[in-house]
Amino acid sequence: MIADAEMACRDLLLAMIGPGQDSVGTYVEFFHVGSAQIESEVALRVATVSSTDRRVTFEVAFVCCDKVLGHGRHQRAIVSIEKLKKRLSESRSS
Repeated sequence: MIADAEMACRDLLLAMIGPGQDSVGTYVEFFHVGSAQIESEVALRVATVSSTDRRVTFEVAFVCCDKVLGHGRHQRAIVSIEKLKKRLSESRSS
């Protein structure tokens, strides 16, 4: 559930940010409050609730047959891909 929510938020954010940018997850808070039958279709609803220059907070809900199965918040930080690669490369070297 959390991985699906993170990727949905990332995909939504990628459509709104510029080339050479991506995002990383910085905060997750979810509640699993229901269940669905195996092979049921579950909808993932994502909405932006706040944003600054570099951070975006989303509300996410997993819904099946109008019943909320899970809900929560996820925050992502917008990063430069080049700077992120450099920082990760430097951390591997040390």
